[in-house]
Amino acid sequence: MLLGLTFLIRVDLGIFFSALWLGASALSALHRGLRARGRVALLLLAPVVLLAMVAVCHVPFYLHARQHGYDAEFAGQYRLWPKMLASELRQLTRHTAPPSPPLAGALTPSAPSRDILRRKSWRDIFSAPRREDRLLAALLYLPLLSLVPLALCALVKWIRALRSTSQEAPRALAALLAIGGAFTVFPQYFFFRPDAPHLSEFSPPFWAAVAAAPLLLSIRGWGARVLSVLLALHAAVFLWRMWPDRWAGTIWVRKGRTHLFEAENGVRVLLGKRDAQSLAAMRDSIRAHSQPQDYLVAYPYHPAINLLANRPTYERDVYADNATRSEHWDEEAIARIERFQPAVIVLSDWAVNGHDQSRFSVWAAATRAWIEEHYESQGIFPVSSDRFELYSRPAKP
Repeated sequence: MLLGLTFLIRVDLGIFFSALWLGASALSALHRGLRARGRVALLLLAPVVLLAMVAVCHVPFYLHARQHGYDAEFAGQYRLWPKMLASELRQLTRHTAPPSPPLAGALTPSAPSRDILRRKSWRDIFSAPRREDRLLAALLYLPLLSLVPLALCALVKWIRALRSTSQEAPRALAALLAIGGAFTVFPQYFFFRPDAPHLSEFSPPFWAAVAAAPLLLSIRGWGARVLSVLLALHAAVFLWRMWPDRWAGTIWVRKGRTHLFEAENGVRVLLGKRDAQSLAAMRDSIRAHSQPQDYLVAYPYHPAINLLANRPTYERDVYADNATRSEHWDEEAIARIERFQPAVIVLSDWAVNGHDQSRFSVWAAATRAWIEEHYESQGIFPVSSDRFELYSRPAKP
């Protein structure tokens, strides 16, 4: 059931964890203490039971999707995600490093950029100009210093324990599973999104794995001392760099937030004075220029605007950037606007991938120009380090 819930949260993680569980079942069948019946059960019945439980977990959600008319999209994601993973893998193996950002103005609809966030080199630990960047680069590589040796140790112990009837083999296999669980989210932050938000997403399974694996493997002596020093240093760097980072979701973010903001959907949060005033003004402007049933679209990626305004979107994939856009993204986006007639459009020009070519005004210049020509500007609302531009559909004569 837990695996089924994982699929419902993130399909890619569900795929990775399925591989872990199926692999663990196959490896468990090699244990000497098992009888033939137990080996057959692990090799044949365990995968069937696993898939059946995942399917049972999906039934109520699929019925709900069918009742509300999005069952095709719900089922379609299970075909889309494997294709996306295969595409990203091909992209990763084709280019050892992402291409450099093109010169300003070089991006055209016929030649979409495939730039993603540049993976930081280990040299950035020493040569990055800002201390925050040096610490972040160190945190990107530090997990490998503990996870890789722990994985090798667990593998060696498991192989040695195969001929034994003791519990060493299952414990070593459990350690491999814990480490594998941490590695399921490793590619996302290390290869594709090497930034603070995705590093913080990776950290909970990492710390759980490095806490559980040494206990399961009974690591003692000099190995335990070296690992303890390494993890203490890692934890100190992590807290120093990530504790004050707003993307890490720590209590530090609460500092200076003393003004209450209530969203249209009833959510109430504490914000800084300027952010609370700006969001309240944007909420009121959306309320004045739309009805609850009207569409609102926010580009390039701000579904929170729909939530705080309590307005629906017609976009099935709310994420868009210069790396994921299709060749005809502008034409398709404009066609959707003309078809669905959103009452409000909110634009942001943040550098999604850390460089100017990932700004909406660059890679979606045609869409932005069309919106400016056909919609009326209702002002700019600064929130934190971002600026939201609000456009409303002109009233019909």
